[in-house]
Parts: sequence; C-alpha cells; structure tokens
Amino acid sequence: MTTYSATQRARLDGTLLASAVVVPLLTAAAALGADSWPARRFLALYTGPFFFAFFIWARLRLREPGPHSRGALAVDAAAVIAAALRLLSPAVPWSGHMVFYTYSAFTTRSLPYALLMLVLAGSATWFKLVLWDDPWSWGLGIVLGLFLAARRTVVHRARPPVAPEEKVRPPLSEPSGPS
Repeated sequence: MTTYSATQRARLDGTLLASAVVVPLLTAAAALGADSWPARRFLALYTGPFFFAFFIWARLRLREPGPHSRGALAVDAAAVIAAALRLLSPAVPWSGHMVFYTYSAFTTRSLPYALLMLVLAGSATWFKLVLWDDPWSWGLGIVLGLFLAARRTVVHRARPPVAPEEKVRPPLSEPSGPS
C-alpha cells in the first residue's frame, strides 16, 4: 500500500475541496451556454450537483481514520466505475446518480453528507420519475447502490485493514555462550 505524507494528504484534500467548488461552477457556466432550458437544467441541476457530491465524498473518504481494506477500496472503485459508466454510455441500464448517491450515503460516516445525499437523491428522483419517466434505471441504480454498500460493509469487516509497509527487523540473536 502506498502511504502518503501529511503534506501530500493536505494537498489532495485541498485539491478535492477546490474541485468540489470549481467543477460544478464550470458545469453551471456550461449550462449558461446551452441552447435550451432542458439542457441548461440538466447541466446545472443534475450534473453539477453530482460532481460536487463526488468530490466531497472522495475528500471524506480520504479523511476517514485508519486504513481501509483492499476489498473495501475495490468496492469503492466499483461504485465509482458503475456511476461513471452511465455517464459514458446511456446504454447502461442503471442510473449512475442513484448508484452513487445510494452507495455513498450508506458507506460514509458523515451525517451531513448522508443528508446531502438524501436531498440529491430526491432531486435525481424528480428528474428520473417526473421529467423523464424512467423508473427502470432509477430503481436499478438504487438496487445496485444498496448491493455495493452491503458488499463494502461485508468486505471491510471480513478483512484486516491494509497496514503501511513496515520494515521488520529480525530479532537479535542471543549469544550462544561465553566469547
């Protein structure tokens, strides 16, 4: 496992916080240039908040105490990839927003963040069910998010955390007799 110095962690923490602000603002700026109200609404109210949530989640995950098991980190990666796949291809049958909002709400130790996910999931639900009449991807996203959250909990509890690489010195041998 790679270990990070306090300076590296502070830089990454700052970068994630800045990204949580800058990327949604850039998305909102792009929305201003969109040619229709549905496109502006999609960028500003659906896509921008997702980026905010993602960068805040990554920052919270970085700040969680103690190391995480490799399995738990792999499930984190699977959740992010599952959410990103929908962004890359509308052929993916689940809602990436609902996967991520559900997963991150149930696997993050921050109550304010969980409440934010509740609000953002409510917003995504409005888009999916009211605007787009898409209960299928909405439901699959929730189910996949819950499955991954349960999997992370099981994997995280089953495996010991990844410890920083330590140099182990062999024990000193005792003298075998008088010299």
